[in-house]
Amino acid sequence: MLTIVFALEVCIKILAFGFVACGPQSFLRNIWNIMDLVIVLTSLASQFNTNANLEVFRILRLWRLLMPLRLISKNDGLKTSIKALVVAMPVILNQIVIVLFLFTIFAIIGVNLLKGRYGYCLIDQSSLTDYQIRTLIETREDCLNYGGEWAQNYFNFNNLG
Repeated sequence: MLTIVFALEVCIKILAFGFVACGPQSFLRNIWNIMDLVIVLTSLASQFNTNANLEVFRILRLWRLLMPLRLISKNDGLKTSIKALVVAMPVILNQIVIVLFLFTIFAIIGVNLLKGRYGYCLIDQSSLTDYQIRTLIETREDCLNYGGEWAQNYFNFNNLG
């Protein structure tokens, strides 16, 4: 139903502005109108498809996800916001690279200082009491000497990941 409404809107715009050669306000001289036309045509093609096994129409259905972008073409404030976002994207990407570099430096420092320190001992409770486990077992070697198994927490500093 929405596809039909949008198709009617495109037809009315084409009649009002002209298709291509009717001056600077022609329908195909505006990038947003071209996007509207592509979305409507792909939606119509996928709506009237009788052969559901065709892969092309499955791909064309993805274009319908762009229908909310039609709102941008109607609102000048959103157009300005999107243009500002596109202009700011290289600066944002530079900042992301710098932050990832700093995260890598701190991860390397964390691995060097804390590697292997977040392990714990899995030991049979029948052989030692809780007090003995807390006082006697401090390292991996202590755990293995008392017959336990050394395990690592899921979150640890043993690698950069």
